[in-house]
Amino acid sequence: MAKRLMSLMAIILIILSACGNEETEESSEPDSLAPLEVEILTEQNLSKGDVTLSAHVTHDGNNINEADEVEFEVWQEGSKEESDMIKGSFTEEGVYEATYTFEEDAVYHMIAHVTAVDQHTMPQQALAVGEAELDEDQSSEDSNEEDHSDHN
Repeated sequence: MAKRLMSLMAIILIILSACGNEETEESSEPDSLAPLEVEILTEQNLSKGDVTLSAHVTHDGNNINEADEVEFEVWQEGSKEESDMIKGSFTEEGVYEATYTFEEDAVYHMIAHVTAVDQHTMPQQALAVGEAELDEDQSSEDSNEEDHSDHN
């Protein structure tokens, strides 16, 4: 009888410890409800010529190194319909980059279109190229984000 009781207790102990491990594993996963965060790293004041557009992508405090899509949309002020889309490439630690050539001194706008972890966000930043200057409204445009979550 004592042997049966010990066997039963051992089985219960194994089951309980397996349940405990599942809870630990679940709690270590990132929170899928946390927002996708994109920080534009590109400076607002740039010189004409080739410039590296850059954004840092994170989710729940972790770098996203395999985003579904990262594209930089760039246009000269007043010419949104003539925007250019440039595919971003992963470089390191959640950072995506693309090269764009600014040919004129002007104010430009850039949106980083990022899709990852079933979410899409589009932070925007105004850019002053060459002798161009940003006015106060354009400077505050930095990081206006639109979040399009798609939680399935």
